[in-house]
Amino acid sequence: MKEKIRYGTTLHADDSVAKYTTYIFDSMQELRAFWEENKNKGRYNADLKKLTVTYQEYVSSEEYFLATSPFSSEVDF
Repeated sequence: MKEKIRYGTTLHADDSVAKYTTYIFDSMQELRAFWEENKNKGRYNADLKKLTVTYQEYVSSEEYFLATSPFSSEVDF
């Protein structure tokens, strides 16, 4: 399983921004096992054709700015 993180493009009035963590699987069996373990733990969505599961949460703008600063290894897009 691989993991990719990206952030939304809207900064909300409560100082939050959406964060999307996408899990990329090599097989439907891996995806299914992950799904069964996590499906009731929050905002998870699965794309069965792409073999991915995406988790959405809202984080502070501080996390966004730290993760997307020019000195960070994270890429915004």
